[in-house]
Amino acid sequence: MSALLVAVLLSAIGCTAPTGTPSDADRSTASPTRSATPRPSPSTSPASRAGCGYLDLPNPAAPAYAGPGPHLAAVHAGLASSSDALIYVPITEYSLPREWRAYGDGDKEGILDPARAQLVVCLTALRKRSETSIGQCEDHPFDVYPASYTFTVFEAKTARKVTTFKIRSEEAVEFSCPSTFQYWAGQAPEFAQGLKDETLHHRLRPLITNPAR
Repeated sequence: MSALLVAVLLSAIGCTAPTGTPSDADRSTASPTRSATPRPSPSTSPASRAGCGYLDLPNPAAPAYAGPGPHLAAVHAGLASSSDALIYVPITEYSLPREWRAYGDGDKEGILDPARAQLVVCLTALRKRSETSIGQCEDHPFDVYPASYTFTVFEAKTARKVTTFKIRSEEAVEFSCPSTFQYWAGQAPEFAQGLKDETLHHRLRPLITNPAR
């Protein structure tokens, strides 16, 4: 039987965004823009192989990751797939403090400009840490599982890998439910327990605020 792709909207059944995250209106009005830099061949771009989505790497138009901080960053954590096929709450530039984001200036203020980013933060892996669910989202039967998120940070200009680190999930169940998601009919989706923005900030702060390494 052919599979039917079903979009399920959970916002009406109790899955709300964590306190302190931007509203849907904020997210929709600050959609990212592409750099004018020509797209490199995937065979020569390590970050393309890592799944950085629309963020083209290397990006010769970007400033070098050098000197004292702050070093502005762009985030792409729209993982195309994972070994466990977990569904997770999106991680975007809005997960970073505003002063860390690679925003444009003038008429581009508030809109991501990859050509201003010294660093690109990519979600490169997502793994289930346990087969034991920590609970279910309110009013539906889908389970939430502990997860491990792997991030790789690249220098935007050269696609040089600066560092890789892992973060263990820690968010409450009610904040681990995406507002929208897709799954194949006949297969119960599995959610990854979310991670807190503050934990991501803690791991990125030395890279962004300290002298480049």
